[in-house]
Amino acid sequence: MIAQLIRFCIVSSFICLTVVQADVLKMPGEAPHIISDDNSPVRGMTKNQVESKFGAPNSKIGPVGEPAIYRWDYARYSVFFENNYVLHSVVFTDK
Repeated sequence: MIAQLIRFCIVSSFICLTVVQADVLKMPGEAPHIISDDNSPVRGMTKNQVESKFGAPNSKIGPVGEPAIYRWDYARYSVFFENNYVLHSVVFTDK
């Protein structure tokens, strides 16, 4: 009985130690915000639609992870894609 209690306590302490944690990245300045106007790509647009309407980006980053996430950087905002489709456009607030 005591051996079972000791095993229970040991297992319980390991379970408590394996709590999932997430890191928070804090950036200086204002937090970016999602933009959705006629002057920026909107959710659901394809890469071809974005490039034909807004031109070639300054840089292209990705793919990263699964599903594949890509980031295209323009002068005043970044566009995030999942595979071929826009997820978000994020404006740079410090510029």
